[in-house]
Amino acid sequence: MLMLWPLKKVAIVTLLAASCTGIFLYTVNSILRTEPDILADAGLTPGGTNRQLYSSLSSSQEERFDNDLHDYLDDAVFSSSDSLNRTVHFVKIYSSAPNKASNSSCWVECLSLLSVMLYINPEYVYLHTNYPDFWPFEPCQATITKWPKLRIVPVQRRFIMGGKVITFIEHQADMVKLYSVYKYGGIAMDFDVFLLPRLKDLLPTIQSKYECIVSKEYSYLNLGLIGCRKDSEYIAEILDKYVTDYRPSEWVYNSGRTPWKIYYTGKYQERVYVDDEISNKPDYDRRNVMLQQRGIINWMQKTGFHSYAHASPFSMCSLTELTLPAMKSSFADMLLFILNDGRLAGLVDRPVTTAPLMYKKTVLENLVF
Repeated sequence: MLMLWPLKKVAIVTLLAASCTGIFLYTVNSILRTEPDILADAGLTPGGTNRQLYSSLSSSQEERFDNDLHDYLDDAVFSSSDSLNRTVHFVKIYSSAPNKASNSSCWVECLSLLSVMLYINPEYVYLHTNYPDFWPFEPCQATITKWPKLRIVPVQRRFIMGGKVITFIEHQADMVKLYSVYKYGGIAMDFDVFLLPRLKDLLPTIQSKYECIVSKEYSYLNLGLIGCRKDSEYIAEILDKYVTDYRPSEWVYNSGRTPWKIYYTGKYQERVYVDDEISNKPDYDRRNVMLQQRGIINWMQKTGFHSYAHASPFSMCSLTELTLPAMKSSFADMLLFILNDGRLAGLVDRPVTTAPLMYKKTVLENLVF
């Protein structure tokens, strides 16, 4: 069983060179992490240069690390931090001990994971959680029959940030997403985000030309999806604001407005790809034209869709494959499309549905986006 060190405030000051601007000081490891005893067992120093020491491990030790699913040597998995890698991070932070009845993933959330497998083809999927012994994906096992390399990464609940009490548990989830992208690189996203084939087509260009991909909502960013290269300077600046200017009473200040300000007024406009499809078109206020109507949103031209499940007009957890056709909505059509793609790709072990799908229409009337 994985044993954790007592929580330490480890201040690692990273010098990020900026021409003609002097020195940018950033406290990375004050954000989230604990250190596992397993590092000491292998003769590794917490916070040390694990990449260099990894080569000295015996094969049995390497296997032990893999089996324990810990996260402190996994930076050795990636050969380079020069591009945005295809690791995907999900986060589940619980306020109390989870149970199968109340906290297992909904079937619809399983389709979010399936969309990641189809349209990103991830090297790894990491689930960062404060209850690493709880497996939330049991409901997905009846649908997904071929799984990605999925690792459980333990994190601890944090209650203080920048000398202030964390008001919303979602704020810590945002911190975990940002830190995970900074540490490993890759894409962090929520379970109510569904990816589509257009992102798969764009991703190689984004990987080669940009440091990050972010999702825009209104006039700020939405952390429903954010991806960056490992050790991204852009993510470092966002995290620094949590330490120096955390505003617990403002829902999107640190996760939305501050990242957009850093992007828009700084040096990142040529380095960060802004996606205007996933959390916009429709935006939060118009989400129901996708959730409850059909033929308004040309969703096949989108890179993905953020459903804002917490504010859905119906219970997302009540949806099943059998109930989707009766919804007669673009959202239902999109989910059936993802499910069918999963079957065609051999990730779902059931016949392709014969239900009529609206995505096959070549012309959609009354498109507004």
